[in-house]
Amino acid sequence: MKYTYSPSKGLVFSFSLIVIILLFGATTSFGLSNSKYINQSNQPTANNYSNITQNKTSNNSPSILNSSQLSVCKTKQSQINSITNSITAVEQNQLSGLTTVTLRLESLYSQKSKIISNYSQTINQIGLIQTKAYSDFTSLKSTSLFSCTSSDPIVDLINYQSYLKNEINDLISLRNSVNNLIISIAKVNNIVLKNNP
Repeated sequence: MKYTYSPSKGLVFSFSLIVIILLFGATTSFGLSNSKYINQSNQPTANNYSNITQNKTSNNSPSILNSSQLSVCKTKQSQINSITNSITAVEQNQLSGLTTVTLRLESLYSQKSKIISNYSQTINQIGLIQTKAYSDFTSLKSTSLFSCTSSDPIVDLINYQSYLKNEINDLISLRNSVNNLIISIAKVNNIVLKNNP
């Protein structure tokens, strides 16, 4: 039985790139391309965007987006939600997959007589990373539904991008820790690992 598991990092980063491009395209379409609302890395930030909210409030505008911006936003809403829902599903599948592999590794280790000196420390580390990953995934999922009529639709996208980055980093850390455990168990039991095709 093969206990190796490797999340599709390329797929995750491809999805995140799509969201970043779409985010920047959306902010431009919504009239937020002015340089004072963009940081030095050419990405909008929630802090910079607070200026927009203040300006809209001071002008007694009933909404963050005016009628023309709202119209543009609604043409993108379905596309944005399709992408964010797909990303969220991928993240959830990878997190569940890594959790399953960890449980199988613990079961395999308990069946073997060979001892790994830092096994408990490794399991504890994996547990901490898993806890953070599930917490960050909850935040990611809570912002996955985009609506143009929300109080701050652009900030919603910015927050989603931030939560996505956190979750990607969590999954990378979790994958590396699980892979290290696989290697340790294989080495002590003289198991030859084969790379995935």
